[in-house]
Amino acid sequence: MNIRYVMGIILGLLSSVGLFAPIASSQVLEEIVVTAQRLEQNLQDVPVSVTAFSGDQLKELRIVTTDDVVDFTPGLTMFNPLGEGNTPNFSLRGVSSSDITTLTEAPIAVYSDEIYYGTQFGAIAQLYDMERFEALRGPQGTLFGRNATGGLLHFISRKPQFGETGGYLDLTLGDSSERTFEGALNVSFGEDWAFRFSGATQRYDGYVTNRYVDKAGVKGRDPNDTDKIAA
Repeated sequence: MNIRYVMGIILGLLSSVGLFAPIASSQVLEEIVVTAQRLEQNLQDVPVSVTAFSGDQLKELRIVTTDDVVDFTPGLTMFNPLGEGNTPNFSLRGVSSSDITTLTEAPIAVYSDEIYYGTQFGAIAQLYDMERFEALRGPQGTLFGRNATGGLLHFISRKPQFGETGGYLDLTLGDSSERTFEGALNVSFGEDWAFRFSGATQRYDGYVTNRYVDKAGVKGRDPNDTDKIAA
């Protein structure tokens, strides 16, 4: 057999092997850390249905109040039977409460920095200086106690950073004369002591104009004016 013919076959086989070589992925998924099981874990390692947003994602999506998360969390709905800004009624996977009184403990638990909201009243709050938000679907009573039959919502603030001193100040302007200020200050005393102070204020005008200018107490004001201060 012609040696050139044999060498040609061998070289052809060797070159074809490279076609099937694995291609290394140039994209690395960002690791999302959650505390759905009371300890920090990678979201992909948690055997719980979780929707999580980091603090940066919350800012990018303009999630500024607890009820804003409803628009970005699958399976989560909410309505205010007593009007905007009052007692909310959260529902996860269709599990909710039919009792809308302010003293009711709903089956969807709401936590802020591992502190439980005992009633639905006051569960709508302004979000600022957030580390992340987690929505856990399904019963969570084993780790979080009662009143988490349908799941829970957990809002987690940024913690003091050791060895770092700094802060930030944000100003947001929007429709209806919206003015939102948010800021934080982190001060560290060596490697063992640190504190963090943060706060926010929001104000915007109402959506309708008061035409009854002769009425005492409402003259010159727009109904539904909103002022929020949190720290």
